[in-house]
Amino acid sequence: MAFKDSGPIKKKSLKINNDNSSVPVPKPNPAVIFEEQANKAHSKYEDYKQRTWELTTKFKSMVDDKILPDNKSVLSKGIEAETLTKLVALASEMNEDDSQPEGIGSTALAFLLMKMALLQRDTINLLHYKIDKLEKSSAKLEATIKSLSEPKDK
Repeated sequence: MAFKDSGPIKKKSLKINNDNSSVPVPKPNPAVIFEEQANKAHSKYEDYKQRTWELTTKFKSMVDDKILPDNKSVLSKGIEAETLTKLVALASEMNEDDSQPEGIGSTALAFLLMKMALLQRDTINLLHYKIDKLEKSSAKLEATIKSLSEPKDK
């Protein structure tokens, strides 16, 4: 026989993967990989920045809120709790991100709290000034009333 039997005939079909290929897989371009990583890190940073801005604004409005605790609704208390939970979650997420400096979330949260403490200090100082001013005015008024009510000696 002129032809030898070489086994079953292989069907021609679409090659799905290159696992058995003798040609090595080309190495990815380092510049492209770097660009992708930089874009990903930048988009994460912008997302953090946007979320931080939104949550900080909500937190500041909560601090500036003039509603007494007894007058707050269940809904407003829930919104406050949700905002605080989101702030802590964002700080934790930023802390766990390898592309961010170590502890950046905790630092940002501490900075926010210090800033709010300074705003509260300014409000307390303003209220203290107004109370002192009212007390002095009240003392002057009492002195004036006392001097007017005393009988005049002739």
